[in-house]
Amino acid sequence: MIRPTPGMDGTQGGVLHRLLDDAQVLALHQNHPDHVAIKPLMHALVQKRRCMDSNVE
Repeated sequence: MIRPTPGMDGTQGGVLHRLLDDAQVLALHQNHPDHVAIKPLMHALVQKRRCMDSNVE
């Protein structure tokens, strides 16, 4: 969990980096019960979101 430094609220950021084998594994990850369960909390905490998917070969 990312916690803001006292007196510096809103200056923290976080990154989720996942290296997955293929699009099928990504789809499984998106619907995994643990991932689905954390979404409401993340939506409540996050003000802005940027996403990027890329292929690494």
